[in-house]
Amino acid sequence: MLLHDYLIRSATLFPEKTALWCGETSYTYLDLFRRVKACADLFLTLGLRRGDRVALWLPNSAEQVVGLFATWMAGGCAVPIGATTPLERCLRQIDHCGASFVVAPDARMTALATQPAQAIPSSAIMDVYAWPGHVSHHAGDAGTPPRRSEP
Repeated sequence: MLLHDYLIRSATLFPEKTALWCGETSYTYLDLFRRVKACADLFLTLGLRRGDRVALWLPNSAEQVVGLFATWMAGGCAVPIGATTPLERCLRQIDHCGASFVVAPDARMTALATQPAQAIPSSAIMDVYAWPGHVSHHAGDAGTPPRRSEP
């Protein structure tokens, strides 16, 4: 079983149970699955291929959890970068791991996009706050977990 399969299984078996608390906000397994699925689909639409690296320059947050699971669900390899990592070090890490995509909040996106000779095209630098389902947990149906027969 792959890591994202545990989320799918939990969303199927316990859709209304709390999966994640972040500050004052909680997310059920179904809420979390829908956000992850929508973001994984976005990665695939943008051309993510199996094994591509996705750098996640995010604070410890619900968005970080969604980014990790969405990357794995889409077949990518997640590369978390600490939120306090300075820009120069972040650029070295992105270059060293060969990231195909970078996910960051708006201010960090702007800093990344303005770097000369940046290896990541600006179209692959994604604003985490523009992800599907960010503002509302139910901003459109991103899907439901597939039904699985238990062994």
